[in-house]
This record gives sequence, C-alpha cells and structure tokens, in this order.
Amino acid sequence: MKRMALMFSMCVMSLIFVILACDPMVFIKEMESRDRAYAILRDTVLTYKKRVISLFDDFQKLGYEFNIPFEKFIPVFSLPDSRNNVYAAFEYDVASLERLVKICEKFDITSDMMDADTKLIYDLLYLLKEIAEPIDEIINVHLRDEHLSRISTTRSASSISVITVALRDSITKERELVFKIKERILAIDPAGIKQVIVIQIRDILDDGNINANIRFIKEMARRISRAVR
Repeated sequence: MKRMALMFSMCVMSLIFVILACDPMVFIKEMESRDRAYAILRDTVLTYKKRVISLFDDFQKLGYEFNIPFEKFIPVFSLPDSRNNVYAAFEYDVASLERLVKICEKFDITSDMMDADTKLIYDLLYLLKEIAEPIDEIINVHLRDEHLSRISTTRSASSISVITVALRDSITKERELVFKIKERILAIDPAGIKQVIVIQIRDILDDGNINANIRFIKEMARRISRAVR
C-alpha cells in the first residue's frame, strides 16, 4: 500500500514538474491551432447546411407534390426523413423527380415484394435514400450544434482536422453521386420499351462506382461518429 502511495506521489510530482517546465507559448500555440481547426470545421458544416436548407426551402416554395409510391413500401418509407432523402438524392431537382415519377408509373407496383416490378422500384428508391442518408446523419446527428460545441473544447487540432477531412471527403462523394444519379435517371425514357427501362434501372443498381461511393460515405459517418464520442 505504501509502495503504491509512493508511486502515486512520484507521478504527481512528475506531472507538476512537466507543467511548470512547459513553455506557456506551446500551450497558447496549441490553443490557437485548435481554434483555427475548429473554425474550419464549423464553417464547413455551416456552409453545407446553408446550401441544403436553401435548396430545400426553394423546393418547398414550389409546392410540388410528386406521386412517388412510398406508401407501397411501409415501414421503410413511413418516416418523412426517409422520403426527403430520396428528394435530396437529386438535390431537390424537379426535372429529375418528375422523371422518377414517370419511370415508377411504367411499372405495376403491388404490396407483394416478391413481384419483379415492385422489387425493382423498391430497390431503386432504397438506393436513392442511401445516397443522402449518411451525409444527413453526419451533419444532423454527429455534427449537430451541441456536438460541435463540445468538439471545440475537448478535441485537439489534429483530431478536429481528421473530422473535417472526413466531412469534406463525404461532401465531395455525395456531390459526385448526385450528379451521376441525376444524369442516369434523366437518361431513361419513360415512354420507351419497359424491358429497356428495366435494364437501365438494373445498371444503376449494380453500378460499382455508385455503390462504392455510398459505402465510402457510410464509413466516413462511422469515423466521424467515433471521433466525436
């Protein structure tokens, strides 16, 4: 017991010595570095939020109602957030969403998930949801305001920079996905032969680059989640 007490005392004395020996300027520089790193992270989050909110508000003002068959796929699309993520996958682009509606109308969608038409459209809508969902989780869950405030006081400059890099990489990949998915959906002619449309949709679902980018953003979401705990 005495030995443990002695060791503890030595550790405390060593710590005090280190603190006293440290140059105050080192501490100040670390604080300044952390503040700069945090400012970059905060600005990245706020810039992304501002852009998405602006797109969403403009979309809402238009008052469009799209006849996308979400009600056929309950409970996956029962929540407004799940439906909104489908819209967000196109950055609320009206032309792309109108094309999606016309594509869906080409198929006989039932409540039977074993039905080929139903399964195909479900898979397409689910993929679209998956494009926007991870970045939504990053911004509105892991990096929500209270988490950002805590990061500013509990993380080092290097740790904050890791979060910023993961966020920026996620935003870049999401923009690539949005551009690609809009391009692929608009390339489908809903007035065309149904079997051709089926092939085009399956090509989207099986696109290795699209799926790899979705997996990448999900991994970034997990990395950020671990970093902010």
